[in-house]
Amino acid sequence: MDQTVQVSLESVTKTYDQVIGVESLDLRVNKGEFFSLLGPSGCGKSTTLRLIAGFEQPDRGTVTIAGQPMQGVPPYKRNIGIVFQSYALFPHLDVFENVAFGLRTRRIAKNEIRTRVAQAIETVELTGLEKRKPHQLSGGQQQRVALARAIVIQPDVLLLDEPLGALDKKLRENMQVRLIELHRELGITTIYVTHDQEEALTMSDRIAVMSSEAHGLVQLDTPELLYKNPGSLFVANFIGTSSVIFDTLADVSSGYAVTDGGLRARCPQGFRAQRGAPVALSVRPEKIAIRADLDAEPEAPNRLRGIVETIVFLGESTTYLVRAKDREFRVKRFHDADQRVIPEGTPVLLSWHPDDTSIFVQ
Repeated sequence: MDQTVQVSLESVTKTYDQVIGVESLDLRVNKGEFFSLLGPSGCGKSTTLRLIAGFEQPDRGTVTIAGQPMQGVPPYKRNIGIVFQSYALFPHLDVFENVAFGLRTRRIAKNEIRTRVAQAIETVELTGLEKRKPHQLSGGQQQRVALARAIVIQPDVLLLDEPLGALDKKLRENMQVRLIELHRELGITTIYVTHDQEEALTMSDRIAVMSSEAHGLVQLDTPELLYKNPGSLFVANFIGTSSVIFDTLADVSSGYAVTDGGLRARCPQGFRAQRGAPVALSVRPEKIAIRADLDAEPEAPNRLRGIVETIVFLGESTTYLVRAKDREFRVKRFHDADQRVIPEGTPVLLSWHPDDTSIFVQ
């Protein structure tokens, strides 16, 4: 991937009637990158997208696109393509004219419009539907028309504002794959806004996790590192699912922390805490081993006895909700031919490795 910075936000702050949208936000999006803004409602991700698009101007700070400062530049003068959650198609125009709209406003020659629109429609696999109106299309087809309209102008940046939110689960998953393929094919710098963690993990080169308390960025990393090495309890809980244990720090030795409850966790780089400090330990459901044979205790530093309270069958796996130490633990067990489902009410032993445990000072 080209490491040239395509979109830059430096110390950007935006408020609405004294309500903070984003505060002192710094972001760098590389050319050709699929970059996601991920977070709950009110964290500032849509505000950030609107600042990049030019629908809003920052109160402080600068926005730069393709090396050019965007202060005072209106949206129609920024070479960006946008796909909204609602798609915003023109109901009175057919597919061809919806896709051609941006080119006509740019006064592109008619022959070139025909060529570029045909290419865009082919790219999103809608050839043959050029004369249909939006109401004659499925939700997935409408989404692809909106995408074709955005890419046909050959934008410097493609902005996607939760474009899959209105689709059903199966179609949304199919469109995720198609968007990934399309991004690889076209190489357009793409900024994707979503509150769906699985969507962001599946599609992104990097993810900026945002929170409403921080009024902006809390961690920026690759999907793998965000999942395996969350920088805070908020990120651990928001990216995927975690079981959390609150305890007190007893000791730190050889890169591992030990709690008063006898649990161990690998210390992240730069971990600093005094003995007696309150800490939270986080472990992913798929990292926890569960067994009903309490006599065959594994050689693992982290072990807890509990009772299976609820079983959730998910096809390729079963999730167990286990009550242990007055807390609920979520355990994900992938199926194989030799495993039987552990019934509700069964006493079980949970165990997991310290290297699979994140620790945070409270």
